[in-house]
Amino acid sequence: MPVSDLPELLEKCAVCHDQCLAYTPELRYLRHQSYVTSRKALHLYMASRNQIEYSLELAEVVYAAVNSGLQSVNCIFSSGQDETAFIRAARAKLAKRDLLPDEVRNVRDNIVRTGNAFGRIVKPSVSGEGDTAFLFDAATLCLVPDVRVAVERILKKLNRSAAIVEVPSSGFLEFDLGFVEEARAAAEATAEQLARINAKAVYTTDPTIAYALKVLFPDEFNLKLRCRTGHVTEWLCEVLEREKPEWRPFDGVVTYHDPSEMARYLRLHDQPRKLLSAVPGLRLAEMRFNREQARPTGVKPGTLYREKAKILAMERMEEAKRTGARLLVTASPYSYANLSGVPGGLPVMDITEFLSVQLAG
Repeated sequence: MPVSDLPELLEKCAVCHDQCLAYTPELRYLRHQSYVTSRKALHLYMASRNQIEYSLELAEVVYAAVNSGLQSVNCIFSSGQDETAFIRAARAKLAKRDLLPDEVRNVRDNIVRTGNAFGRIVKPSVSGEGDTAFLFDAATLCLVPDVRVAVERILKKLNRSAAIVEVPSSGFLEFDLGFVEEARAAAEATAEQLARINAKAVYTTDPTIAYALKVLFPDEFNLKLRCRTGHVTEWLCEVLEREKPEWRPFDGVVTYHDPSEMARYLRLHDQPRKLLSAVPGLRLAEMRFNREQARPTGVKPGTLYREKAKILAMERMEEAKRTGARLLVTASPYSYANLSGVPGGLPVMDITEFLSVQLAG
């Protein structure tokens, strides 16, 4: 959606007088009010009215945005203004004009060269078959490759069959960075791959893929999938309800980090906690900021200041340590990569891998 189509959103945010100050993650490490939601909105409102020009300086502010949705759930307006909408629109405008910071340009080059932001060639493939499919793209295969093996381990222990589908990209990252046509191409290729296997349900371990399938495909690309879609924790909760599988005991305290897309866009708060609580002996301790208030752990490829943004993961890890947990569990390849990279931090596991170990069989 063009920036010019969002005048009400921009105007409300622009005159809000920094109510989002505490909920702008990038302010924690950039320490300049140009990056606060209201200031970004003011810049873009003026640009949409030709009062200032789109420029590399404006691009630097726009591509520094974390896009976590944190300010939307703390917005003083009842509609819950979400800066992600106008940030993505502005990025699309800047990308179309080729006003890209070097780091963003490098990511676009990866997308053009390999079909994904990570620069790794992932050939579309399908292995196995069944009414259920599990979808992976380069993010999981690059950041937490053991998760694919974990899904296969769970299927084997439950004596289930399913199709394992790999694609270069779901289109989420491309869309988030403003590369709309590249996002559309990735989404269409993924939709075609899923149509060929004719599964009744498609699940993923990456909440950004689940968000793409549920929201971006129908709303942005007019792609109507003929199957259910969701996160792997939704599928496992259904299995838990029907089959009552046995679990290996885990003696200790575990804390759980809600990834941004699960916490604020998919609203999947209860499913991971239900699964963790099913493990005998496991004691779940909540961090101070949890569920929709969970703080982000860093940025995704193409967002600026990735090194400085590591402070977000460090602060989140300190919050996790204060719970007394011996293990930190999360449910996103990006959160896993950010948190596991903190020096001296707790051990970190993706929830799919953790449950694949604790499931008896």
